[in-house]
Amino acid sequence: MNLSTRQPMQHARAWTWAALAAAVLTAPPAPAFGQAVWELTPYRIRVFLAMDHSPELTEQLEEDLRTDLSHQADARIGAAWNVDFAPVPAPLERAMAADWSKITVDVVPKDDLELDKILLLKVSADLAGYHVAGRELDVRTRTWNTVVRATALHPARLCDTAFGVMCKAFAPLARVEEVEKTSVLLRLRAAALAPRDPNCLRTQPGALLMPVVRYNNREGKFAKATPIPWTYFHIEEVAGAELKCRLYTGLRSPLSGRRRGRVEQLAVTVIPPNRETRLELRSRTDAKKPLVGYEIYQQKLGSKEADRIGRTDWRGMLVVGPAGPPLRVLLVKSGSILLARLPIVPGLETEITAPVPDDDQRLEAEGFVNGFQEELVDLVTRREVLVARIRSRIQAGKLNEAEALLSELRLMKNREEFRRDLDREQKKIFSEDPVVQRRIDTLFSDTHKLLQRYLDPAQVEQLVRELADARRSADAGKA
Repeated sequence: MNLSTRQPMQHARAWTWAALAAAVLTAPPAPAFGQAVWELTPYRIRVFLAMDHSPELTEQLEEDLRTDLSHQADARIGAAWNVDFAPVPAPLERAMAADWSKITVDVVPKDDLELDKILLLKVSADLAGYHVAGRELDVRTRTWNTVVRATALHPARLCDTAFGVMCKAFAPLARVEEVEKTSVLLRLRAAALAPRDPNCLRTQPGALLMPVVRYNNREGKFAKATPIPWTYFHIEEVAGAELKCRLYTGLRSPLSGRRRGRVEQLAVTVIPPNRETRLELRSRTDAKKPLVGYEIYQQKLGSKEADRIGRTDWRGMLVVGPAGPPLRVLLVKSGSILLARLPIVPGLETEITAPVPDDDQRLEAEGFVNGFQEELVDLVTRREVLVARIRSRIQAGKLNEAEALLSELRLMKNREEFRRDLDREQKKIFSEDPVVQRRIDTLFSDTHKLLQRYLDPAQVEQLVRELADARRSADAGKA
């Protein structure tokens, strides 16, 4: 790195250390001091700049671009960034020449994983202009963010375009401070080191962050990082270093409300890529089974209202396009049953698979129970009509007609026959998913209770007694 690149960094470091020294001397209580250090800690950023093989992209242009970008970072960002440029190692250079979506942490030099951010920049040129691509690795969470692209029509605009890509690709990091149901308080890193240009690095309401749990070893070094799936923070208010967010998640308890020794709960800013995502639903008890024909709704943020956007095809898939808000809360339904709530950012992943309760068995049970109940209602209606006719004949003294109608009543399906049919079907329908099985059991249990209210055999016995009493009375009258 040349002298012109180092000097801005040295000024930034001097300013930062002065601020940190002031924080130490004021000596606030321990938690407040930890917050102050976090807010005053700059990002250590290494930029790997690669130039495509093109006559327009000379070594001098590359050197000038490095120098100018370093000056821009110092002039417009200031102390929040400690930036340096380094030669691109061969493994990383090969990866940058191929598909950027497949770049992994493995090609990043091991020593650079002690920093905070790795920023990849690549410049190519053709007849349409100078094209700049940038992608950031947040080292602390091992999270690759979205690829950002821009084009400069003239070489004089290349530095501004490249710096714009750097700023757009940069993903601010925050720490989870408090979790209270759907309310989350985050603390933004380097928030006290405000950028000199207010248009740079602005964290505003409406921005999204993705939670990541980082696990450290006994030496405080990185052990592993786990992004929390189906979970996002939506910024509702920015108050200095504090970000007041609403939690959107498809999980029951995605975050712990308390801090643990070697575990850090962090959140990295999400850059919406403005692309589509193929959502695939699979049975959570049989990963090979696609869930076909399940209804997908999109819920409005902060509201219970939801609009239907489609249903899964024969592969269990639905394409979610980029049109609309960056964060989509998708509701998966089968009939009237809500099976899953899936917050996603379209394009962040090309394809995403969601394990969802397989509701096919419950639908089968529901179909049987609905038909069963319809048959029961129809029989109860016909039975009540027949009972009324029998009593009418008895009162009219038409006892033989009453006897014939009573025989017809006895031939009707009775409660015990209904119960045997219900029990036989319940044994046939089984789900390995305990949640779905509970719903199936509830359907059959409710139907058993319904059956118990009707088709009382005592009603037939009562009619037999009434007819016998009527015959005895008739015989006594004749005598």
